[in-house]
Amino acid sequence: MTQPPVFKRAPRPEGKGETAAPGGTSRLNKRMAELRMCSRREADAWIEQGWVKVNGLPASMGQQVTLSDRICLLYTSDAADE
Repeated sequence: MTQPPVFKRAPRPEGKGETAAPGGTSRLNKRMAELRMCSRREADAWIEQGWVKVNGLPASMGQQVTLSDRICLLYTSDAADE
């Protein structure tokens, strides 16, 4: 009886599979999803509504963040009035 073929994976290209971009940053919505705060689409909606702050400043769409940045949510009824 013949042996089944043995398959080997190709080596992974450098830099693939990392969570952060080369500069150590990633998009805010992706980081929020990684932290299991919400989905990426929910994060986009929250950022548009002004419920998200990064290091005490209002977040913007597509903002790059590092692992050390502080992400805060302000989803109370007070935040809706601002």
